[in-house]
Amino acid sequence: MEVSALIGGVNARNGAVSARNEEVNARNGAVSARNEEVNARNFIKFSKESNDCTPNEESLLS
Repeated sequence: MEVSALIGGVNARNGAVSARNEEVNARNGAVSARNEEVNARNFIKFSKESNDCTPNEESLLS
């Protein structure tokens, strides 16, 4: 087998791996966004339950 054919095969596999990594990165981005939403809701819930905020902050959390 020629070297150029081997290189072509390696490049094709690398392209497939790169595409797969892009899919994983997109899913991880979506998970990260959902985690940020959950963290924000939990922070608001905790802040309200702990009464650890000023009246002005309380109005912002409503």
